[in-house]
Amino acid sequence: MASTKPIVLHLGDPIEFNKDLYAQIANDYTVIRPSLEERQRGAFLKALREKKWGDFQAIFRPFWNTGGEMGRWDAELIPLLPPSLKVYGSAGAGYDWMDVDILAEHGILYCNGAQASSEAVADMAIFHIISVFRNMQWSMDGARSGDPKLWLEAHQNTAATAHNPKTQILGIIGLGNIG
Repeated sequence: MASTKPIVLHLGDPIEFNKDLYAQIANDYTVIRPSLEERQRGAFLKALREKKWGDFQAIFRPFWNTGGEMGRWDAELIPLLPPSLKVYGSAGAGYDWMDVDILAEHGILYCNGAQASSEAVADMAIFHIISVFRNMQWSMDGARSGDPKLWLEAHQNTAATAHNPKTQILGIIGLGNIG
């Protein structure tokens, strides 16, 4: 007898964290995870045309750095999705790879984890800005090298090439929640 559980398409790498939650999802839903080869744009479009994964109800992409191998979700790809699809949940932030207007026209709700990493990304942005002003990469490379001569050279000379950010003005444009 065929399963009556809703079908969820899992795009991306296998789950590494929150395995208990994933096990619960796998218990409540039929989870299909296309292979890396199936997630390449041509193969993915072909599979959608052939209804390889049936009438799935949801898509989730649990990692921001995998599951996007098929490229931009656009007017070529989105109309191939089954009418049964109602929600697309994606880790990460932003919409540059997803045409959410076309998704909405097809009745598909797009959710992402925009706030999940905003603070950490903002911290890294500040770190990189200060690092450039203070030429910290030289010191970090020297320290990581394990070579006392490289470390001493960086330690003695970084100040001559560094700049004080104190009097500088920083403009933040278009960074959304991170800004």
